[in-house]
Amino acid sequence: MSNWHSLLDRAIRGLESLPQITVTQEDWTLGGGTALMLQLQHRLSKDIDIFFHDAQYLTFLSPRVGGEEIWGADAYDEAAHYVKLIYAEGEIDFIISSNITNILPHRMSVEGDINAGIAAYVIPIEHPVEIALKKLWHRGPELKIRDVFDIAVVAEHHEALLVANLHHVKSKKNAIVSRLSNIDGNFFRASMEELDILPAYASTAKSALATVRTILDRI
Repeated sequence: MSNWHSLLDRAIRGLESLPQITVTQEDWTLGGGTALMLQLQHRLSKDIDIFFHDAQYLTFLSPRVGGEEIWGADAYDEAAHYVKLIYAEGEIDFIISSNITNILPHRMSVEGDINAGIAAYVIPIEHPVEIALKKLWHRGPELKIRDVFDIAVVAEHHEALLVANLHHVKSKKNAIVSRLSNIDGNFFRASMEELDILPAYASTAKSALATVRTILDRI
């Protein structure tokens, strides 16, 4: 069983079981690397990032204030804008974040895992451009190598829409450019080799750093 199947199932069942608040699919969206994987099939990703707009939900999601039995996490971390649940197979992050763009999420059918007894779901999922812009906005000066690859893949599929929305991260441009300039080529290549990149994107991986630098020049 793939880790993301297990973690997504944990997250959805947990959200449906919270005793103190009713959470519907109008309240959250799936984003991050796994959401991108489900849409573009570019690399394997296991962790689950679920985004809420309303910070009040974090109080009810935290194992510290009553969610421990629901989540059964091995460990957890929390701050004002997130709750991170840690399991042997990966992590579930509940994150408070407004949309960066005006691109609405869409509903996507996500396959289950019959062997593990995990049902299929239809869930709200962020558009790849929204995912890329969130990475640039929130992680700018600390972009990870996998973020660079993800953004390059989004540029490959949705270049015009991505460029049209780059103005949303204009204030972050200098920090992002500085981060990209400081990535050592050997380190970049070694880090890329550690990612589970699917064969169809091998050439995208090789040029990812140059691609994202070029995209940033268009802000």
